Amino acid sequence: MVSFLRFAALCLALASGALAFADETNVLRTASEINRFFTHGEGVCSYDIVAVVQHSGTNPDSWLIVHDETGFAHLWCSAETGVPRAGRKAHFRGTVNTTLSQREPSAVADFCEILGDAPLAPPLSVKLTALDEDKHDLADVRVEGTVIEIANDEVDRNNGFFLLKDGECVMPVAFVPQALIDRRDDLLDARVRLTGIFQRSVLGDRKFSGPFINLYAPAKLEIIEPRPADPFAAPQLERKIYLTPREVARLDRRTVRGHVLAAWGERQVIIRETTGRIVNAELSEGLSLPSVSTGICAVGYPETDLYRINLSRTLWRSDNQPSPVAENAEPCTVDRIISSNYRGEHGVSYHGKLVRVTGLLASVPTHESAEQRLLLDCGRHKLPVDISANPRMADNLLAGSEIEVTGRCLLETD
Repeated sequence: MVSFLRFAALCLALASGALAFADETNVLRTASEINRFFTHGEGVCSYDIVAVVQHSGTNPDSWLIVHDETGFAHLWCSAETGVPRAGRKAHFRGTVNTTLSQREPSAVADFCEILGDAPLAPPLSVKLTALDEDKHDLADVRVEGTVIEIANDEVDRNNGFFLLKDGECVMPVAFVPQALIDRRDDLLDARVRLTGIFQRSVLGDRKFSGPFINLYAPAKLEIIEPRPADPFAAPQLERKIYLTPREVARLDRRTVRGHVLAAWGERQVIIRETTGRIVNAELSEGLSLPSVSTGICAVGYPETDLYRINLSRTLWRSDNQPSPVAENAEPCTVDRIISSNYRGEHGVSYHGKLVRVTGLLASVPTHESAEQRLLLDCGRHKLPVDISANPRMADNLLAGSEIEVTGRCLLETD
C-alpha cells in the first residue's frame, strides 16, 4: 500500500512538473514576442517581462509602449495595477488575448512593479523608404520628407493627418489637428524633419489603415527647407511616355497649363494642355473647382494609371490662355466607346472627347445622394452620367424616359 502511494505521489509530482513545464513554455518573455503574438499568434497566452516604459498615457487606465533589448510592445495597464510614467523600468505580468471574445486584442497587465528609472530608447534615424513594418514597429523614428497634403481626418475631426513624401514613398503622419492645421500654409510643400512612433497598424476599430507615423508632440516637427515662394514655378510635366510608375512617383511637383474640359465631384478636373495632351488632376483638399473652359495653371504630384500621367494633390490658379477652339459633340453609341480591339484603342481615344449619347433613364439621384449620377440604359451597357456640376438638371427627369446627354467622356482606371 505504501509503495502504491509512493508511486502515485511520484506520478502526481511528474504530472505537476510536466504541467508546470508546459505553462513555462507558454509564457512570453520579451517585448518582441508579445508584439509578434499579436500578428502571428492566436488564443490566450501569458507574459512575464521586465521592460522600460517608452510612452505612457495620462488616464487612470492607459496603453503603454514598452521596450527591452528585443524591441517594443503595447501593454494595457489599469488604475489597479498603476500606470508607470515614461522612463520607468518595471516588471510586468499579464495575459495576451487575441480571441474573438475580446473586443480588442490586448496584452493586459495584471501585475506591475516599478524597479527604478531607465533611459528611453533613442529615436532611430531612418529613411521613409527603409522603414520596416516588423523591425521598426512601435519604435521612435526620425524621418525627413516633403509635406504634400495636410487635412483633418475624413471620419474623426478630432484627428488630423498629413502625407510625407520622400522619393516614391508616401507615408501618412497622424497628429492632433489643433496643433498643426493652423500651420497648413507653412507646412504644405515644405521639407520637414520629425520624430514620431512608427506603427504598422492602429489600435481601435480602424484596423487596416496601413503603416503610419504617430506625431505625438508638435514640437517634434521642424521645417528644414521652407515651401517654394511660388509653387507654380515647378517644372512642366514630362512628356516621356516610357517612364516607369516608380520613376513617375519619384518626381516632385510638376506644372500643366491649359483649359478645363470637365470638373466634377469635389476634387476632380480634366485639363487639356496647350499641346493637346489631356491630364486628369485631383485637387488638394479645400480648393474650389474651376469652371469649365477656364484657362488654368495647375501644379501637383505626378501619378500614373494604365494610360497616362496625372496629377494628385493639385493646386490651381487662373492663367491667361488663348480661347479654346469650339467643339462639336460627336454623336456616339456607348457600344462604340466601350467595345475595343485588343489594344483598347477606342476607350482610350474617347477620354476627354465631347460626345452625345441617347438611352433610357434607369435611375435618378436624390439631392441627398452622395454621388450625383444618372444611370443611362444603353442596351448592352449602362452608362453613369455625372451631374454633380449641376444637380438641378435632374429635377424634371423621370426614370424610364429616353434622353439625350452631351458631355465629356471619362475613362477611369486605377
